[in-house]
Amino acid sequence: MANILLMIDEATVGGGQQHVYLLSSGLSVRGHRVFVACPPAGFLPERLSRIPVSHIAMQLSKGISWSSMNETLRVVRSVKPDIVHTHGGFAGVYGRLAARNAGVRGVVHTYHGLHYLHFRNVFKRTAFRAADRALVSRTDATICVSESDAELALRARVALRARNHVILNGIDVAEYSQRAALARSSRSSQEKLIVGTVGRLHVQKGHVHFLDAAAAVLRERPDVEFWIAGDGPQHDSLVAHARALEIADSVRFLGTRLDIPELLAQMDLFVLPSLWEGLPLVVLEAMASGCPIVSTAVDGVMTVIEDSQSGLLVPPANRDALSSAILRALEDESLRKDLVEHAYTTVHDRFDKERMVTATEGVYAEILNDTVPTSPERPANE
Repeated sequence: MANILLMIDEATVGGGQQHVYLLSSGLSVRGHRVFVACPPAGFLPERLSRIPVSHIAMQLSKGISWSSMNETLRVVRSVKPDIVHTHGGFAGVYGRLAARNAGVRGVVHTYHGLHYLHFRNVFKRTAFRAADRALVSRTDATICVSESDAELALRARVALRARNHVILNGIDVAEYSQRAALARSSRSSQEKLIVGTVGRLHVQKGHVHFLDAAAAVLRERPDVEFWIAGDGPQHDSLVAHARALEIADSVRFLGTRLDIPELLAQMDLFVLPSLWEGLPLVVLEAMASGCPIVSTAVDGVMTVIEDSQSGLLVPPANRDALSSAILRALEDESLRKDLVEHAYTTVHDRFDKERMVTATEGVYAEILNDTVPTSPERPANE
């Protein structure tokens, strides 16, 4: 069994943090000694306190910082891991540099979406890509959570084809299904249909388009209420946008929620209006919770959802297409049931957490058994 150090630079609620929690839990159950380095407080440390892994408090600067570099190096040297596995941009930079400096045998990095490729700021986009390119030679394996991200990573030359792995995100399907079923059984009858979304209030998540579509839906179906769960930098502007659209009375901002299965069980329809994604865990959570889905057809979503079979897909940033799909789903209960059935089969068969943990463990074993290619290959440029 191996000593494994997972590193991530954010501890708030999010897909990457949930991924690290599930991965660390699964690895620990299999007998590995697991350490997770992340900020001292928040969603992730609280979850880690429930399982037999060691949490190491580590706060990284969002920029070039010698103190962050020294702190990361201190953590790596104290753990003496066989594998350092980084998640997130700054953890990926500091963690991989520190691991190589400390002589760690295996260095792995997971891309949870290559978000910087979507940055409007050219300097930031170029700087982040340059950093990842420079670290390719210091990385034994990269992991992408969807096929689309893998292709992006190869085109951006931040991964080597021979060392890049696609490991689809996974969740505890049984837990989500059971918790949602229990919550649904106690759901009180309500006059309004609930259409909701869950995600950080950030431009990436497309909430402004969700609100625009909500206004269009409400003109035809005033019996619908829209829920937005999550917090983030766009909160105030989204509240103002709902008021400007004159739909504030039909929109509820729920803030950060940790009871996702129970929340999804209260919804008649889940909507993901994102402009880009890796492979969003919340879509898998909705599928496991028995909530029908309308989503934008972006990146990893198309790895998960088959249009009109396990969900309805629409182009991103398209109010008319999104509102039409919402109305179609709300007006056809038989369609919603069919979507739920196909979605559950998909998530159960392809996206359970055990598959994700097994595949990741295989990457570690490959590295520790010295089967990783050692030739000085250059990143693919496709």
